[in-house]
Amino acid sequence: MPALRFALVDVFADVALTGNPLAVVDGGEGLSDDVLADIAREFNQSETTFVLPGDGGATRRLRSFTTGRAEVGGAGHNALGAWWWLAHDGQVGPGDHVQRIGDDELPLTIERAGERFSVSMRQGEPVRSAGTVAAATLAAPLALDPEDLTAGRVVSTGTPHLLVPASGREAVDRAAPHAPALKQVLAEAGAEGCYLYALDGPDPYARFFNPTVGLWEDPATGTAAGPLAWSLVESGSVAGPEVVVEQGHAMGRPSRLRLRIEGAAVTLSGTAVLVAEGHIHVPG
Repeated sequence: MPALRFALVDVFADVALTGNPLAVVDGGEGLSDDVLADIAREFNQSETTFVLPGDGGATRRLRSFTTGRAEVGGAGHNALGAWWWLAHDGQVGPGDHVQRIGDDELPLTIERAGERFSVSMRQGEPVRSAGTVAAATLAAPLALDPEDLTAGRVVSTGTPHLLVPASGREAVDRAAPHAPALKQVLAEAGAEGCYLYALDGPDPYARFFNPTVGLWEDPATGTAAGPLAWSLVESGSVAGPEVVVEQGHAMGRPSRLRLRIEGAAVTLSGTAVLVAEGHIHVPG
């Protein structure tokens, strides 16, 4: 029975047991999608990323699956944590690299300060939907009042998410989504997840719900923080170019996602902490 190395890392964290946990599996080429999805289900993390050999101009190719067996794209915690582990493991060094995620080849940079590594990744070019989703449509699925919300809009930097402004942090914390109803709203909007956020603190404050791929709530979501930061800078709601998004407080896993917005260039930065490592045995 083949054995693959794995690591469990906490992404967007400075200490263990905070941030967003990610399972990173070293290898997996030749395994079927069903087996990859089974491995992700076994780890039971929001996402499991398989690090595969690069092709074309890419240093490595990444594939990520949720515990609900869905494959997801985008350059978020799923990718940042994998590159941090590759650097920590000595497989790649500081400098510029290229990752392939789905059909996208995206540049990234690894930096080292002493024994500490950080990763900065370019996301895809922002795309914003023409239409909006009314507050009245969103209120019941989020278990909030229409007065708590403003119309949401879908924005993507690789993965389309519905960004929903709330009246304040109190409303964000009070949300208790009804997954089937929210899933229907997201499907009709053409979005994968819902990023509920408020701007009444020093930094944007958010929670992320993604029933479309089997995730109830995620503590730190780079693929949603990128679109949010770009939208806020582009609209003049925050000054930029540096934006920090707070997330994960409602789950007891506080996270700070750092982004830089330069026109249409969205860069996500962060570090991670190694929590566990070992081998997983899979069917031949």
